[in-house]
Amino acid sequence: MNVIPFRSLPQGARRLIIYYAIGEPSVVGMLIFNAYLFLSGYSPLYVGSIISGAALITALLFPIFGYLSDKKINAKYFSITFEGLMGASFLLYGFAQDGLWMFIGRVFFSSAMMFSFVSSVYERELYPEEHMDDVYVWHWIIPSVGGMIVYIASFLYFQIFQTVYAARWYYIFLGLIAPGYMAYVYFALPDLPVYKKREKLKIPLNLIGVVLVYLFANFTTYFLYGITVDNIVINYFGTGLSVVVFLALIDSVFSFSSGVIKAHVPRKYFSVMPYLAMSSIAIFSLILFISGSTGVKSLPLFLVIYAVIGFMWPLWHMSFKPLLLLRVPRQYRGTVFSSISSLTRIVNVPLAFLIGLTISSFGSFFPVLLASVFALGTVLLLKKVVGRGISPSQHP
Repeated sequence: MNVIPFRSLPQGARRLIIYYAIGEPSVVGMLIFNAYLFLSGYSPLYVGSIISGAALITALLFPIFGYLSDKKINAKYFSITFEGLMGASFLLYGFAQDGLWMFIGRVFFSSAMMFSFVSSVYERELYPEEHMDDVYVWHWIIPSVGGMIVYIASFLYFQIFQTVYAARWYYIFLGLIAPGYMAYVYFALPDLPVYKKREKLKIPLNLIGVVLVYLFANFTTYFLYGITVDNIVINYFGTGLSVVVFLALIDSVFSFSSGVIKAHVPRKYFSVMPYLAMSSIAIFSLILFISGSTGVKSLPLFLVIYAVIGFMWPLWHMSFKPLLLLRVPRQYRGTVFSSISSLTRIVNVPLAFLIGLTISSFGSFFPVLLASVFALGTVLLLKKVVGRGISPSQHP
């Protein structure tokens, strides 16, 4: 392999990667939410409204977040809070009897996502910068193995028990094991530096392109996955939750395989990978749109196209972050990347509603066409940013 062995990574980095791996059951809970609502009789527009409405309410809680930041709380406890809120949201999903309780559960979930930034803080603190490419390979490989195990078990579970109540019991199970995740964070992960209140947006003009790359990649993900894919699977093809989990299994398998491939590819090709990956995503998203809009109702064809895209996403994520990180001078990294996190959270608020509206107005596959456009834009923006040749030693 062309990357350092996993055991050679610092202990904190290994424990963080293992934390991601054991958290895969909760990922299934996130993945099946839209499909769970579709099977419960809710429309794409209603599902989008629930998600965007909860995100909007959560955005109003930012002053509380700022207050906690001012209290100089160890950021590790934000991660524990994240796990607690996630567990509460899963319990609400499991016991919900109507759309109101689903909405309240989504508010808890969106509140939890306010604290998801801590994973990036942990990565910045625990992943050694001199081995950034290496650690992000393991960052994909190890959780992918955990994901494959969990997704196979979940697929079999939803294949055997094909009612909505199977999803309810799964959510209740996730809520009950949430204290275990909280305990792992508390005992296994190190303390973090006190999280300081984020500075006002002060991004130099020649680094705006870095922000746009993240935003366009985010739009690509949002319009391609989530409500779009779940609606195609449940409402267009008329399948069940097992197929939604099967798609997650495909993602996990290809996350593992793409990580292994990158680990064996000569380093001189690392910088080419994000362009190859995102360009392929743009092309195959367009093919998926054409196949759906022309009435080709073939689930096997859909799965093949999805698998190709699923193979390319990890190659993109493993490659573009190290590439962009080196284009941002060290003194601006905290401001730039924390601002990206905040900005992404804000622009995502209306996206679920817009996707639901798009599906209702133009059909199930139209969001995929928009994803293809955003993917192409991501490639062009990345080329422009990297082409400038900004290095950490240069001051804008």
